[in-house]
Amino acid sequence: MTTNAFKDALNAKPFRRFTIHLPGRTVEITHPEQVAFANDKASAVLLTPDGHIHILDVREINGLELRPARRGNAA
Repeated sequence: MTTNAFKDALNAKPFRRFTIHLPGRTVEITHPEQVAFANDKASAVLLTPDGHIHILDVREINGLELRPARRGNAA
């Protein structure tokens, strides 16, 4: 998987939640602002909703799984 696919998923409009697969773990991305890139764009810090912090080499992402789009609530 390329780092561009990860960045494309973060910048998608509208944003869709997704899960990234890394060696030995998965991390759910629920909002694009929970990811910050280092200056080299190869390293990232992820903050999960449960308060865990993950520091990773983006090139180690094995896969990305988009979650179903949420439907709007009818008023």
